[in-house]
Amino acid sequence: NGWYTLTGSGDLVINDHIDTLIGGILDDGSIAILGGSSNPGHPYVAALVRSPEDGGLSDATLSGTYHVVCFTHTPAGYVSTYGTFSSNGTGHWAVIASGKAESASLPPATTSGTYHVGEHGKLDLHLSSGDILEGGVSADGGFACLAAGMTPTMVVPPQIWLLVRR
Repeated sequence: NGWYTLTGSGDLVINDHIDTLIGGILDDGSIAILGGSSNPGHPYVAALVRSPEDGGLSDATLSGTYHVVCFTHTPAGYVSTYGTFSSNGTGHWAVIASGKAESASLPPATTSGTYHVGEHGKLDLHLSSGDILEGGVSADGGFACLAAGMTPTMVVPPQIWLLVRR
């Protein structure tokens, strides 16, 4: 329960009576990004993906090669990675990424696993740790966002992944 303001230029402000988040939305309303917080000590980043009303999405929606960036908070500090995410359209993915920790560069690393796209765009990415990143994929498969590490039982640290098809 709260309010939002949307300008003609795509500026978006959302307030849930606890925090005020500011960002932008694409002209067609399919993707929005938000960040910041008016509440000290509660940094916030969000990517919102509109789900298609008629469904019809599947594992085939997430298919091809994507640019991927990831921002992670570990006990040692923040890590930013970038690389290539590939998915085969039948539920298997792989990524190769390099990055920067707060004080060092990170060598390229690879990982892979399985994924599932629900009919309305909910995306679950299964990691080798057994954890699942959750998020959404756009109806055309050109953009996806994922997050993990939000519960104490997860092995992976808090992180957000953003994917844009090449």
